[in-house]
Amino acid sequence: MMRVQTLGKNLIPTSKDYDEQFTKTLLETIIETRVQAERDEKEENDYKRKQEGLVLELERMKLSMTATSTNTSATAAEK
Repeated sequence: MMRVQTLGKNLIPTSKDYDEQFTKTLLETIIETRVQAERDEKEENDYKRKQEGLVLELERMKLSMTATSTNTSATAAEK
């Protein structure tokens, strides 16, 4: 019994309707599209991670300023 893979290797390229250049271009386009999608996804994830880090840093700074302000007010009230 002939396997589908073997059948495809033999029948497709020998078909009168087979256009090798078209097939090559189509497959290259599919690969390029997938690679670009992976790049875009990575860039988006990196951007989100950086943005989350900046938000956390901003929150830390706010807390630090609030703590400093509270300590300064408490010290001034003691005097």
